[in-house]
Amino acid sequence: MHMINNTAPLIALALILLTGCSGPAKVDLDRTVDIDEESQRALQERLVAESRKLSTLQRALQERVEERSVAPPPQPIAPRYNPLDAIRVTLVVEDTDARSILQAVARQAELSLALPDSLGSQPRYLTLELRDMPASKVLQVVLDKIDMSARINDRLIEVYEHESRVFHLGFLQTVSTASFNAGGDVFGASAMNDIGSSSNSGSSGSSGITSSFQLDGRNTNTADPYDQIEAMLGVILGTTPGVVDPATAQGSNYTLNRNTGVLFVRARPSQLEAIDDLISRYKRVMQRQVLIEAQLIDVELSDKFRFGVNWSQLESNIAALYGPEAIGLGSIDSALPNEGGIGRAITIPGTSIGDSGNPGLGLVAGNDNYSVAVNLLRTFGNVHVLSNPSLRVKNTQPALVSVGSNSSFLKEVSRTSLGTADNPESTWETKTGNVFDGVLLGVIPFIADDGTISLVINPMQTQVEPGSTDPVDIGNDQSISLPKVSFKGMTTSLNMRDGDLVILGGMISETGSRSKDGIPPFTEIPGVEYLFGGRGHSTTARELVIALRVTLL
Repeated sequence: MHMINNTAPLIALALILLTGCSGPAKVDLDRTVDIDEESQRALQERLVAESRKLSTLQRALQERVEERSVAPPPQPIAPRYNPLDAIRVTLVVEDTDARSILQAVARQAELSLALPDSLGSQPRYLTLELRDMPASKVLQVVLDKIDMSARINDRLIEVYEHESRVFHLGFLQTVSTASFNAGGDVFGASAMNDIGSSSNSGSSGSSGITSSFQLDGRNTNTADPYDQIEAMLGVILGTTPGVVDPATAQGSNYTLNRNTGVLFVRARPSQLEAIDDLISRYKRVMQRQVLIEAQLIDVELSDKFRFGVNWSQLESNIAALYGPEAIGLGSIDSALPNEGGIGRAITIPGTSIGDSGNPGLGLVAGNDNYSVAVNLLRTFGNVHVLSNPSLRVKNTQPALVSVGSNSSFLKEVSRTSLGTADNPESTWETKTGNVFDGVLLGVIPFIADDGTISLVINPMQTQVEPGSTDPVDIGNDQSISLPKVSFKGMTTSLNMRDGDLVILGGMISETGSRSKDGIPPFTEIPGVEYLFGGRGHSTTARELVIALRVTLL
């Protein structure tokens, strides 16, 4: 906080005369030093106690969040007997009908055989050279070549053109979207042009100076997952208009129950294999989760750092290296704002984090929490932790954290006249709006196969000026509110690894206040109020700091 006080010259002269009559004050320097050292020790002990308390609470919360039920052991599955496994076959054919090959395998195994009609209407010719192989393997090779399947029941080989399979998807039938925009017309000329155009229709009007910069963004996950699955099924099965393949689409179909997440597919074996691989990959991507631990920190900057947090000093005291050895965190010695000429300082001793042989990555936070980062920020002023949320976010799904208050204001007032001139009546209609005062943090994660986390971060902070939501008279017995809102925000995207910690800062705001003091009632007399009093002006600089750590689940 920075203060400027214009004290009246007459009051200053009177104080000098009065203090000149008094004897010099005795200051016990030894006692002052002792008090300062005692305060410093108390401050250090309090920092350590708060860090341990926060670490204990976060560990307990993490254990409750990560607690999972133990899955029962899988039941043993009895092996299925296949009579073809015990028979060795050597098969050498060239440009031979698949029906003849299947008949030869069935005769060798002394089994019956049933073939579909499509093999007769559309014969398939194969060239194979298989030596001393199990008959079951030979049969599977032939079936793969003609894209069919077979079942063996009661010494009967039944060959089928299509297979049926049930898939359990388990996706939520919801659509989540996120969008952000910032910027706009810098000089406000577009609004002025709209007003000029409406009042000067038919003429060229006037154009103001314009300059604009706007950033828009949104996540691309706007489609229902079931819609995406159905679109891909249509391409694979050949049922999508424009890509129909008669050779594969005939007899292939599917049924999807969105309420239960059950998909039934009847298709050729190659199509079923492609669908199974597609659904497995889709579920693996969609079911990835990341734990985002965030801290929204408001730093009331001291006079020494009123232009913002000294990030170079912060970085020099946070280990940000990756290696197999322990990571060292250096000590900090920094002066605090003083009053009365008494020197005050804060000292955070150095420490070593990690063990030899265990690699560390990213910004080190002692005991796996943000206590060290918070304590370091205390060096630059008073620290207020606005929120400390932990979010489990699914892949590509947006998440939002909001901390603040919502205020209503009078947005519009309309009057409707009723009745007659002798008996006038009026009805009033009011509309209200809402304005948010606080911090919003939006995040969208994308988790790649190699564990890289791409994170889109959009923090915003709004501050409503006190009194700006009060009604303002606009004439004709009507009043509306004109809220004045200060806005800070940023939008960025970055790549992170599991366990990385990132700190975002630089969003600084400054607020001012005026004060008036003196000897009443002389301070109320125009022209002489400055002789008997003074006016002060104080400014407070604040910086919003956001700490984020991501953990793959």
